[in-house]
Amino acid sequence: MSLREIAWAQRLSLKYLEQLAMALSRAGLVRAERGPGGGYRLARPAEDITVREVVEAMEGPLCVSGRQRAGNGAEVSATQHVWERVAEAVASVLSQTVLADLRDAERAAVAGAAPGYQI
Repeated sequence: MSLREIAWAQRLSLKYLEQLAMALSRAGLVRAERGPGGGYRLARPAEDITVREVVEAMEGPLCVSGRQRAGNGAEVSATQHVWERVAEAVASVLSQTVLADLRDAERAAVAGAAPGYQI
């Protein structure tokens, strides 16, 4: 699809979408095709691209590292382990979700949103 078509369909700014496309292209997730009928295509099948890859292409690596410690060996925060578990859970969900899952969910939502008529 062309970026213009995607921007219109998703109600995004074309300039913003161009920035996103460059980041995704640098990460090897999409490739540009020039000429008539050109646009952007996924570099791999949607079933093989995780949402984590997309997020990391846009934002950089996810931080799911171990605990930080204060100089005396005490934990920096009593809740640090909770936030580590949250970060690990987010990373897990993003790693287990592929673009095909999002595509299929969108298609199901559109199919279920048939217009209703009332009298």
